[in-house]
Amino acid sequence: MVLELANGFSELTDAQEQRQRFVRAQELRAPKRLYRIPNAGKISVRIGQSARQCRYLALGIDRLTMLFAGAASIDDVVTFTPEIM
Repeated sequence: MVLELANGFSELTDAQEQRQRFVRAQELRAPKRLYRIPNAGKISVRIGQSARQCRYLALGIDRLTMLFAGAASIDDVVTFTPEIM
């Protein structure tokens, strides 16, 4: 049995890339008539100023519970169903 207990990820610290992705996301939202997200200019400037590499590890308590309970499915340990969310 393979069980993912945690997933790792890192932050995008390239301000120019962040702006390009933001513009692209806005372009994809427009034809669907979705709410236009306000410009994140200040955030992009801060990213450019502090551009340190950040990496994270997200430990899933639900997955840890699966391990200790010997459960085969996450549905066996969560107290809610996706339909509720």
